[in-house]
Amino acid sequence: MPRRHASSDSTEVYDMTEIAWTPDLATGVELIDEQHKQLIDRMNELDRAVRFSRGVPKIIKTLDFLIEYTDFHFGTEEKNMVELKYPEYEDHKENHAEFVHTLKNLEMDFEEEGATEALAES
Repeated sequence: MPRRHASSDSTEVYDMTEIAWTPDLATGVELIDEQHKQLIDRMNELDRAVRFSRGVPKIIKTLDFLIEYTDFHFGTEEKNMVELKYPEYEDHKENHAEFVHTLKNLEMDFEEEGATEALAES
C-alpha cells in the first residue's frame, strides 16, 4: 500500500498508488466482479481524499461507506462460496473478518491521529 519517505524539506510524503481493475481480478461472477469494482473505486476515492486533503468529513464518509459496503459484499461473496462449496471458504471468511477489522481500526486511528499518519500506516 502506501510507502513513506522523507522529502527534501524534511516533511514526510506518502506515495499511495491507486488500484486499477484488471481482467486478472475477475472472478467470473458478474455480481461479485461489479462489487469488487465498486470497492476499488471507493478505495481510490479514499486515497485521493487523503492525498489532496479533501477534509475530515469526506474521509470519514468514505471510510464509513467502505466498512458498510465491505461487510455487505463479503456477505454476498460468502453466501456464494457456501452455495458453490468453495473449498477454501473458511480461510477466505477469516480473511474477510480481518479486512473489516483493519478498516474499522483505520477509521478509529484516523479519528484519533488524523489522515496522514493513520492511513500511511495501513
